[in-house]
Amino acid sequence: MLVVAMHVTADPPQPEAEQGSILASTIINSTSEEWSAVFATTGHAYAAPRTIYLQPPRHHPARGFSYLRGIGVAIDLGELTDIERFLGRDADAVIALIIAHEVAHHVQYLNEKRRGIAQPLGSDREQQADCAAGWWLGRANARRIAGGGGPLFTVPDIDRQLPRVLQALDTLKTGHLANDEAQYSTGHGLSAARTVAMRRGLASADVSVCGASVTPLGN
Repeated sequence: MLVVAMHVTADPPQPEAEQGSILASTIINSTSEEWSAVFATTGHAYAAPRTIYLQPPRHHPARGFSYLRGIGVAIDLGELTDIERFLGRDADAVIALIIAHEVAHHVQYLNEKRRGIAQPLGSDREQQADCAAGWWLGRANARRIAGGGGPLFTVPDIDRQLPRVLQALDTLKTGHLANDEAQYSTGHGLSAARTVAMRRGLASADVSVCGASVTPLGN
């Protein structure tokens, strides 16, 4: 999700939120490692996004993970905690995919700066970011299995878990239960298309399969 502003609470972080910030930091560091390796093949350095930790209250319109265009990745610690409570052992991987999706928006922004042309918003752009998130998760796991360190995630049943968690998060944001997925998937596409994109990325070692918007430009 792309936004231009976000509400920040002044309350001190709770212990669960502090643990969440450690998980988020681990994920962000891993995305930076994988994207840096890809950018290096083009002769360019990867400029990692800032990480901004926020905690809007439930039912606040600004609740949710997002990419603040040209600024950084916003981590909603309250939403992160809710995902952990809702999904249990599958939570870390789903949180990782959500954060990696926002990091992919940063890559899209970097590409736009180099091209000098803003890419249109819409479900194609979002699903390329979903694909890139899946690509990163696969590369992070491959790096860990090969002894390179970093996190290791058990890939969840995203076809089942993604729609469940998206509906739950929308309910906690709006205070209303939406039975029609189209009501809370505006701009991103339906979860079935999103999971197809994530799995396409997971299956490939080459991020270019995800589309031009997330493929770093060479010289």
